[in-house]
Amino acid sequence: ANTGSALDFAIKYYFSSSGGSRINENVPQFLVLVTGGRSSDDVEAPADALKRAAVMTFAVGVKHTDPAQLEEIAIDPSLIFNVKEFHSLPDVHNQLIIPLTTLTVPTVIIEEPVLNIEEEVVTITEARKRDIVFLIDGSPGMGRSFPLAREFLKNVIQELDIGPDKDQVAVVQYSSDSRLEFRLNTHSTKDEILSALPK
Repeated sequence: ANTGSALDFAIKYYFSSSGGSRINENVPQFLVLVTGGRSSDDVEAPADALKRAAVMTFAVGVKHTDPAQLEEIAIDPSLIFNVKEFHSLPDVHNQLIIPLTTLTVPTVIIEEPVLNIEEEVVTITEARKRDIVFLIDGSPGMGRSFPLAREFLKNVIQELDIGPDKDQVAVVQYSSDSRLEFRLNTHSTKDEILSALPK
């Protein structure tokens, strides 16, 4: 699978206003990669571009993933999750959902901010909005395991607070090419998103 191309696709078509992203409104941007193997192409350049854009990238690796590639992709080593088999994906659900629903800024903090009460209220309000792109490996190597990856995705989405002024979700399925499943602003309810997940 061409994970590098898929990351690049996400940057170009999702983390932009035209892709439904609220990046210009300072809404936190997240990418959750679920991959079942080593990338066939370079991941370093698109991973660096995501980091420069302050996209908080999580990497979920299953089976034959390359730990060095996952480290390049994730914005922080604490946001890398590995399991040996797809049926073990539920084991990382809680470890993933906590930072996904609580982080609001990139994990690299250069300077402690000094907040007054008004700014703190704004921060709390903004924390409720997130743009989350799920990048799912749909390569032939996934085989019969794709339904397990889909179920994992469904369970993570169940934990989110979906809505136009809340969390927005997009899904990209990739293999040698990337396929747009739906954009961040395509669906405004959890039920619509769950119905639209790739089969």
